Amino acid sequence: MEVACDSRCFLDVKLRIGLLDIKLRVINENIEDEEEWFKWFVFAY
Repeated sequence: MEVACDSRCFLDVKLRIGLLDIKLRVINENIEDEEEWFKWFVFAY
């Protein structure tokens, strides 16, 4: 049985965590408003 999955499924967990850290750092540097920050957090995750 073949399981459909995009390429992110095969990335190492540490790499995925690292990518999320980078995205959150960029969001933190550029967004001041809490609601706007949360919107971009959800998008990044």
